[in-house]
Amino acid sequence: MPKKKPKTSLPNIDAKNVRARSIELVDSKGKTKVRFTTSSATANSPEMTVIQLCGRDGLPKIELQVIDNSPGIRLVSESGNVGFTVALNEDSHGMTIANKNGLPAIQLGIYHKDSGDSPLGTKPRPAHN
Repeated sequence: MPKKKPKTSLPNIDAKNVRARSIELVDSKGKTKVRFTTSSATANSPEMTVIQLCGRDGLPKIELQVIDNSPGIRLVSESGNVGFTVALNEDSHGMTIANKNGLPAIQLGIYHKDSGDSPLGTKPRPAHN
């Protein structure tokens, strides 16, 4: 006879203020649906604050992020490929729309420094096949 998995329930918390480095909201089956995380900068990684909305596969589908004070937004397809990205930083503002395989199909950008051309170009890039 197969063993029954014990039922677990999460406690209800009523608080005016919750302080944490990471918070996950889960569905009734325990699968992560929303993730809030933050980290301090280290020698190997930048300071990050990220909000992820996850799909039924548990992987992020919408991501809002601030990395070293630069905001960005990512939309991810059902297959897990990044489909749309917009990012702003001191050097440039850029947007990328990817094809179904996650490869850049259109990249638009505005470069803010006078030291050269935009890393994303100023015209749409031809689609990759």
